Amino acid sequence: PHADGGSQALVCGRQACHLGPTLEYRVAQYLADRFDQWVRVEELKLRVWDDESTESNAVQRVVSTLRRRLREADMAAARIEGNKGHYRMTGPK
Repeated sequence: PHADGGSQALVCGRQACHLGPTLEYRVAQYLADRFDQWVRVEELKLRVWDDESTESNAVQRVVSTLRRRLREADMAAARIEGNKGHYRMTGPK
């Protein structure tokens, strides 16, 4: 999967999940750029929200919404995994 800045969508093969100018898109873009690498929640707070004081719950809500939108777009190939304060995007490149 990769993020397409022009359409603000997450693209995987011929499928696309259009997210628009949202935090979900920014999280997807950040994780896609670091495909299959664990990213700390604190790093997402700093790089996506530009605010280390952002509540971890806010990050969790955005990731949950992103997962739902990917499911709704039938993009099972792009997965967001979580593990003890970390997230990563996995799936076919």
